[in-house]
Amino acid sequence: MQPLWQRVRIDGVWYEEGVSRQRAAFLRHISEQDIEVVDRSDGTQLACCSLNDLKISSRLGNTSRQLYFQQGQKFESLDNETIDQLLIAKGQCFSRFIHLLESRWQLVFIALILFVGFGYAMMQYGVPAVAKKMAFWLPSTISDKAANHTLRMLDETILSPSELPQQQQDMLLAKFQTFSEQPDTPINIQFRHGGNLGANAFALPDGTIVFTDELVKLAERPEELIAVLLHEIGHVAHRHGTQSVMQSSLLVVMAMAFVGDTSGIAELFMGMPIVMMQNAYSRDFEREADRFALRYMHSNQIAGFHLADLLDRIELNIRCRAYFSLQAEDNSQSSLCETPSGLQQAKQKGWLIRQAAEGTGWQSYLDSHPDNAERRAMLVNEVAE
Repeated sequence: MQPLWQRVRIDGVWYEEGVSRQRAAFLRHISEQDIEVVDRSDGTQLACCSLNDLKISSRLGNTSRQLYFQQGQKFESLDNETIDQLLIAKGQCFSRFIHLLESRWQLVFIALILFVGFGYAMMQYGVPAVAKKMAFWLPSTISDKAANHTLRMLDETILSPSELPQQQQDMLLAKFQTFSEQPDTPINIQFRHGGNLGANAFALPDGTIVFTDELVKLAERPEELIAVLLHEIGHVAHRHGTQSVMQSSLLVVMAMAFVGDTSGIAELFMGMPIVMMQNAYSRDFEREADRFALRYMHSNQIAGFHLADLLDRIELNIRCRAYFSLQAEDNSQSSLCETPSGLQQAKQKGWLIRQAAEGTGWQSYLDSHPDNAERRAMLVNEVAE
């Protein structure tokens, strides 16, 4: 009985280098590791080479395969099964293995489930873990430069110098001093007029914490602002700002790797998951900062409801400002949004824009902060660890 290599014959077409005209031909072994291509019409040898010098294209279903020769010629055939035997003779079985996987829908389905599961696990657990490590490894000089640039940009675009009386600023800084002296986190507290930013406070990676005048005016007692300070210190201590930047970068890289390109429709589909995942990370950061603040509040006999009350007032302020922004004809009463007593009047008069139910539906995934009901429940009821 003839050896297997002597029985191999592959029919196909032959292309000379740089010539589009095809010639009917067949390929066969002339020894165990050498092959030749022969013209079917007259038996002329068109090429001869070792199997190791032959480049064979990957199999894609039952489409034609190309066999490339070193001199630039090409042999093309639909006889995929016999070509797979050539690969086996070359000691390359992986291509056939991949084809077997691709040709069975059950295996494709399992691979899809594993692919999606791996992607979800990486986004849910892998990215935050890596970003956290990177945030603490990052040199402080880089964080300082980023923070200085961010504050300078905000001062040039949104913020303006504080309009609070200097005496009030000094009084608040004196009350904050005990809490701002963190062993591993130098804290620098500043005040700004928020403008369009409104009642807010934010922390930068270098330990700078900015309170807007509007937030100070909304507070009814110093403990509320101290609670906000501790919350922002929590962001600094846990490097949330740096982590957020790292996570954004890692998510973009992962999306590019999964989608395969960054153009056209691919950008549209990969953009939304990134936004939603980033907002999920942001909510986690807020919860972690709340727990950090709660520990310090409890150790200093400050009740958690102080932070919860101010958060509720900030929400009312946002709804009040939104209401008057829609009153193009008459917004003369908009100053009511700026103080606790004014907010109560606005609430009684119905001058608050209607809000969607909190924490319900897909929209809750687009919120960058946990809803206030959830935060109040934690701040008022939870015992700090």
